Amino acid sequence: MAATLARASFSAALRSLASRTESELSAGHPERAVNIPYLFRAGSGTTKNMCFLEQVASIFGKDDGIIVGCQSGRRSLMAASELSSP
Repeated sequence: MAATLARASFSAALRSLASRTESELSAGHPERAVNIPYLFRAGSGTTKNMCFLEQVASIFGKDDGIIVGCQSGRRSLMAASELSSP
């Protein structure tokens, strides 16, 4: 399969979830990504979005293929781990 065809097939089968803060989202994000912050900025630190799983479930199906991303990779790793937990 040609690389461009493989890429199109791969992209069509997966949806993109950005787990960025609102300020990071405004600085740039993948085209057509749905943003659901995993963490919120709170003072000098961050706090977990306690509604994250509920918000994801309201937009994505249980069997949807999802690519999770963020600016640094740290939050997307935590988000993907939580999404894949039983």
